[in-house]
Amino acid sequence: SGIVALTTRPGADQRTTQAEISAIDGGLLAQGKAGKTRYMFGFRRSTIDLLLPSLIPASADLSLTTVPSYYDGQLRIDHELSERWRLYLSAIGTNDVFELYATKEDPEEAKAKRFYNNTRFVRVTAGAQYHDGPWSAKVALSGIAQQFIFEAGLYQAGKKFDKAEDLL
Repeated sequence: SGIVALTTRPGADQRTTQAEISAIDGGLLAQGKAGKTRYMFGFRRSTIDLLLPSLIPASADLSLTTVPSYYDGQLRIDHELSERWRLYLSAIGTNDVFELYATKEDPEEAKAKRFYNNTRFVRVTAGAQYHDGPWSAKVALSGIAQQFIFEAGLYQAGKKFDKAEDLL
């Protein structure tokens, strides 16, 4: 067992924007400050799932094929109410798809060996922080929407799991 603690960082004081693209994925990051409010927005998307189908000829005899696809994003807004109080809103999310299938001359046999997994979630957290000398306090409210879809083989219609308890 274990605990994972994830904290997003506030945006930088200086406005910056950067973009990157490669054969694997592409992304965008924008951050800065407007008055007493700092922001940060990041987005990433896989590109390999767009490139591979155009690079591999349809006549190729592949015994096993997989193409991952994903989208990831985050947003954070921080606002200083006073020297002592700061409010923030943070959101992170993803949509990850992994599909594995065997390609055979018989399409029904290929479908029988199919594996599909789609995991997606969005978590939103709103909070307030107080700091005065040696005293500090944090309060936050967080919610999550999540979905897990798993399909295997020819006769599986798929199962959607909206909560971790449904997996057991």
